[in-house]
Amino acid sequence: METAKKDISLLKRAYLKIEELEARLQDVNQRTDEAIAVVGMGCRFPGGVRNPESYWKLLLDGKDAIDPIPSDRWDAPALHDPKSDTMGKIYVDCGGFLREDISRFDPHFFGISQREAVALDPQQRMLLETTWEAIEHAGINPDTLSGSRTGVFLGIASTDYKQLVVKERNAEDFNLYYLTGNALSTASGRLSYFLGLNGPSMTVDTACSASLTAVHLSCQSLRTGECEIALAGGVNLVLSPEDLVSYCSATMLSPTGRCKSFDSAADGFILSEGCGIILLKRLSKAVKDGDTIYAIIRSSQVNQDGASNGLTAPNSPAQQKLISDALNMAKLSPSDIGYIEAHGSGTPLGDPIEVQALASVFGKRDSDDPLILGCVKTNIGHCAAAAGIAGLIKTILALHYKKIPRNLHFKNPNPMIPWDDITAIVPTETMNWNPKKGTRRAGVSSFGVSGTNAHIILEEAPSDEIDTFSRKWKMLPLSAKTETALVSMIQDLNTWMEQHSDTSLADVAYTLQTGRKSHKYRCFFVGRNTDDIKAAILSNGETSGGRDVYTGKTPKLFFVFPGQGTQYPGMGAEIYEHEPVFRREFDRCAESFEKSMDEDIRRLVFTQGDSIAAEKLKDTYYAQPIIFSLEYALGRLWQSWGVEPAALVGHSIGEFAAACISGIMTLEDGAFLVAARSRLMHSLPAGAMVSVRSLESDILPKLLPELSIAAVNSPGLCVVSGPFDAIDAFKAHCEAEDIVCRPLHTSHAFHSAMVEPALPDFEEKARSIKLSPPKIPIMSTATGSWLGSDQATDPQYWTKHMRLTVRFSDAIKQLIDESSSGFFLEVGSRATSTTLVRQQIRGSLNHWAINSMSSTGEPDADLRQLIMATGFLWLHGVTLDQSLFYRNEKRFHVTLPTYPFERQQYWINQSTDVSSAFRTRTDKLNPVIEASEKINESIVSPSPSENTVDEKLKKIIAVALGCAPGSIDTTATFLNLGVDSLLMRQFSQQIKTEFGINITVRQLMREYSTISKLSSYINQK
Repeated sequence: METAKKDISLLKRAYLKIEELEARLQDVNQRTDEAIAVVGMGCRFPGGVRNPESYWKLLLDGKDAIDPIPSDRWDAPALHDPKSDTMGKIYVDCGGFLREDISRFDPHFFGISQREAVALDPQQRMLLETTWEAIEHAGINPDTLSGSRTGVFLGIASTDYKQLVVKERNAEDFNLYYLTGNALSTASGRLSYFLGLNGPSMTVDTACSASLTAVHLSCQSLRTGECEIALAGGVNLVLSPEDLVSYCSATMLSPTGRCKSFDSAADGFILSEGCGIILLKRLSKAVKDGDTIYAIIRSSQVNQDGASNGLTAPNSPAQQKLISDALNMAKLSPSDIGYIEAHGSGTPLGDPIEVQALASVFGKRDSDDPLILGCVKTNIGHCAAAAGIAGLIKTILALHYKKIPRNLHFKNPNPMIPWDDITAIVPTETMNWNPKKGTRRAGVSSFGVSGTNAHIILEEAPSDEIDTFSRKWKMLPLSAKTETALVSMIQDLNTWMEQHSDTSLADVAYTLQTGRKSHKYRCFFVGRNTDDIKAAILSNGETSGGRDVYTGKTPKLFFVFPGQGTQYPGMGAEIYEHEPVFRREFDRCAESFEKSMDEDIRRLVFTQGDSIAAEKLKDTYYAQPIIFSLEYALGRLWQSWGVEPAALVGHSIGEFAAACISGIMTLEDGAFLVAARSRLMHSLPAGAMVSVRSLESDILPKLLPELSIAAVNSPGLCVVSGPFDAIDAFKAHCEAEDIVCRPLHTSHAFHSAMVEPALPDFEEKARSIKLSPPKIPIMSTATGSWLGSDQATDPQYWTKHMRLTVRFSDAIKQLIDESSSGFFLEVGSRATSTTLVRQQIRGSLNHWAINSMSSTGEPDADLRQLIMATGFLWLHGVTLDQSLFYRNEKRFHVTLPTYPFERQQYWINQSTDVSSAFRTRTDKLNPVIEASEKINESIVSPSPSENTVDEKLKKIIAVALGCAPGSIDTTATFLNLGVDSLLMRQFSQQIKTEFGINITVRQLMREYSTISKLSSYINQK
């Protein structure tokens, strides 16, 4: 019997183990087969293409982007000879060149010194900018990628700039920057370094198929879990004529300067340049993250021609096998594919071989469902290592917009192509893409002169679930590294909105809030619609927004809960209607008060136009529970958005809301005490209170024995409380001395001797509940100092709280004194506490106050002010958790203008004695660089105006970086200034020479990471 039990147990364990292994295998298979989502793109191509949108416009317009060779590349006329058999000459005088000035770059943005920028291959510069744009296009904040398993896969083959450096520079110029700036391997590594990525990072060189091979490798890495996000693409720039001379010697280039894919006049390709980057995720992750998906990659394959007619000759059987394998991997049949973006080199040999391979796979099909063939080389030429990504992005856009652009230069089908073996068409006009099978799918091919072939199968993105709900008011944040860039950004947004007025403003706000890095110079605009935002922009944000410079230090956030007197009919009604978290928490409060009150406080506060309800709101019995409920619900709303305070402070009844938020009392116990407090207050004789503009020390001698100072709200603003006749006498005395004294609309003399009869009953109630130490620190307004655990858990403290003077001013002053920077957020109605706090932070550049709700009473004013407050928080470094803020909305990232880089010229210095036809551009170095290179590496003696430690340090850094001392930001970290580890060591040695102080590289990177910090340390020494 015992043996049988053991056998059953073994079988059961074996069965469970098999189930576990099967689950693991299923997970592996799902990952292996999972589609890859394209969620972002960035590109630069001929024809003025600067982004995916301008690329699509060029394709739809059927533009030919081939231009004459730019005069600043080399002396094109001297090298040109129309005869194709002239050795050492180029028989074409055009190509697919970028229309932007490729010598210009914004090194400051990428933390690169000007000296390093000169040595940096423009291809690497372009990759930095285009990758940043692709990330922004995907609606991803680049900061969120730091430390992530994000992979970088780049196709790059050209070393033109390296060759120019060799020709134009002296031996001493071949330093570390020359190596890192021109090695192909660092192209990918630099991106990973700049963005802080920990996924695989590799550069691929398979010639013309390099970028598509890089995409294939990125898909593999995503499917194996090696990386969670992938950046893939390629770049090619034509900076010198050597390759063109080589191509011409082999008559590979088209004498007419056009790539005429599939046409009988096809006579070669035309070389071009460009850069393309796509951002990829596994489909399941992209859906989970709520990304905008432009297309999905079903499968990808790479193979080699092997032994063919020659090293550079294409191999039709290899191409056929490649495409068949890609279809099998995608579990698709040939009839599922509607479009092929061909390699289409336009050579007499290449096109027939490629179509023969396609015919072998796709063959004959229904005449009403032909295979559509196209090739972007007819528009922009052959981008070499970036050719594959150019075709891929074109096809992604075609799937996204459901149109297939026309193929240029196709008039007569090439008779060498086996057209009878395949049912295919080459579109000569842009056509709507209406597939017979319903789902749009395409294949993209790229074949390298190396013999490496790549093919990718794409499918249209799954349809998005549309959700029309959004908050009425939207906050649009903009930020840049410089003020001028911020101005450009504002202008770009304004222009964009004029052109895209039908785009959801909620999606625009969502994209800016979640998909952009926050920089130093900031502004924001708030509005309900595009017109509101445009009006705010025209008014420079004065009508609805804010603008400031973020110091880099996140301020401490303090929740401020106001006291009685802030209630009014309709208070918080809009927030209750539109914010589910607020509504839920207010309902919890109301239900807690129902146990001890005869009214539903929701009916009293949210009913407008009811005179009886409005009158009851003035009654302490109802007012205090309502104020408490609103403040508690509002505090929980802020917390639900990820806004967590460093400390809490509450004015009188407001401290009870703070106590519940802090965890001293549960909501139910807090409501129980507040109900008891309001009931006991209500039972007391009526009294009066007045606000007095005078110091507490000046008021005390004037008080009659029956009077008390109920509150000290600011150094020169107090509240006096007591019986009516005593208050009247005090008012008369103040008027006689020209002291401003204003009656307050209140029912009782709070915080005076008149409340003492209620104290014993309240203490009994306080002793009946559990009190816990605060989880969030509270600055007590009963004492004007921190609320200790012993006080918080003492029922007598909460009893005395009713009687003691409200020392709000002292509490705020201590918070200001103990925080180098702080943000006071009023968590309540109106702006009463905000006004009081601002009176105490005047003159401080590092403390701010803002109210959560409006005091205007206008429609939607509370909702507007709530969103305005989020903007002011962000402006000064306090951010919301956007995933929490948008959890009740389904929003989509939209394509907005990307960062406006501020470029200057950085190029190798031109030797004056170069006279050959191979002369490169004649531009000089940036004048700042050129001047700095003439300065000896040792620091010259400073002038009298430069003898401060700051100025000396700026001088040292300026020489090392090759920039003007005046351009150095003393608050920026050395790393952000572009001081890398190599320069850091030199800097350390120069500090020792100049000041006689030993500073390690580690210290420069950590403790003394800015000129300001280092200067302070040196001055102390």
